Amino acid sequence: MENIIKIIILTISLNCYSQSPIIDIIDKDGTRTTNAYYKDVNNLLNTFEGTWLYTNGATSLKIVMIKKMQQFNGRYYEDLIIGEYEYKVNDVIVISTLSELNNNYSNQSSHSIAGSSIMNNNNRPICTNCTVNEKRLRTGFEDPVRDSYGTMIVKKTTQNGLEAIQIKTRLSGYGTPWIEGQPQPPTDFTVPAGEYILIKQ
Repeated sequence: MENIIKIIILTISLNCYSQSPIIDIIDKDGTRTTNAYYKDVNNLLNTFEGTWLYTNGATSLKIVMIKKMQQFNGRYYEDLIIGEYEYKVNDVIVISTLSELNNNYSNQSSHSIAGSSIMNNNNRPICTNCTVNEKRLRTGFEDPVRDSYGTMIVKKTTQNGLEAIQIKTRLSGYGTPWIEGQPQPPTDFTVPAGEYILIKQ
């Protein structure tokens, strides 16, 4: 019994040492400390979890987001939101990454949606209709069909009295660099970049 207690204490000690210091995700300043734990101390990420649905006639966009805690990305530990999505037009699936949601990647940032950057009102793009202390979320947004990536900014809102999120996506670049003489890469994601309001399901 004494040996079991020693093993437990040793494991806890090593675990604590490997994730030091603990830094609140709202205090991230752009630098990254090796082996630090960027923790969602105030559970700000929790409000973005869930299944969210945008519909406009025969077009729909479903996003599922989950909070992952204490994930090691090869350099430091972090709490983050991961997610996947499905886009339909006329009930035909144009793109769906939902089957990847439960994949346990060695680096969870490999998901189509991943990130933990908490944004204040004065962070660009500046939010003119946010409340004083409202927080937004910035994640990466990837399109495996077009091998493109960008950002997604998520803001909590309501739609007809229902809990909702407003997202804005923006294309940044491509996984494979364009080579002169080759066809031009697509100028947009498969899900057209822009603004959507999705209601919590």
